[in-house]
Amino acid sequence: MEKKIVNAINALYLSSTVTVLCSLFTFIELQQIGFGLEADPIISPLMSIRFAIGPMLIGAATFFVAKELREKKKWAWLSALALFVINSAGIAIVFSIYGIIQLLDRQVRDHFFKAMDLDLG
Repeated sequence: MEKKIVNAINALYLSSTVTVLCSLFTFIELQQIGFGLEADPIISPLMSIRFAIGPMLIGAATFFVAKELREKKKWAWLSALALFVINSAGIAIVFSIYGIIQLLDRQVRDHFFKAMDLDLG
């Protein structure tokens, strides 16, 4: 069970890193398009900044969730699943699927269900 949690944490870091890098590249491309066009109202500087800030905030949340998942806090398991779903766009879907599989393993799932006092029958 411990190895599966460590694998899920590594997948969480990788999916978040890929998402942040893709958003930064998108930000850079939008800046280049914006500089190439004279006063284009469609691509404002604030619009391109939104592509970078959201994934960076998710990356910061990933750091804290991974730290708490390592300590096996009961809320971290559900938060990690949510972050995998959020980060499952583009190339990061491979890491997200792998992490979800690791977290939904019977032993890992049962451990966190017991910690949350959940009984699904």
